[in-house]
Amino acid sequence: MYIIKQCPQYELRTLIFSLLNGNVLAIDNSVVPVFEAVPRELPRPYIAIGRATWTPDEQKSYTIDMYVLEVDIFTDYGGTLENVFILNGVQMALSNALNTKTLQFPDDSKFRIGMMYFEGGSTEVIGNDALFPELLEKSTFTMSFMIEQTRG
Repeated sequence: MYIIKQCPQYELRTLIFSLLNGNVLAIDNSVVPVFEAVPRELPRPYIAIGRATWTPDEQKSYTIDMYVLEVDIFTDYGGTLENVFILNGVQMALSNALNTKTLQFPDDSKFRIGMMYFEGGSTEVIGNDALFPELLEKSTFTMSFMIEQTRG
């Protein structure tokens, strides 16, 4: 039997946004804003919900897929300390949600997170081009989720 699946990307992005929004601090104890779409010429630091990829299961009888979501952190370039500080805050907010069992969709009638793990990340200095005329630092934090679509 072939199962028509829905993509839970909207629900996943909304969940991660709600867990990070207002919960990650910069070095100076100010709250780091979180965005889905970053306004132009926004002062840094900020967090952006980044690229998402997914892999459907190979067995059509199951409704579990793997989703990879990136969270990007942008700061002014001046060394890596601020990026690492914010990155730790992102990881702590998500780890706390995982440990307290609040890493769940508000309405789990469609989708459930069966597993989450931190896949990796990277930090790079970018800029001096048309998109970013000044140097800035970007850290990417990559997470994987096993998401089950419930039968309805």
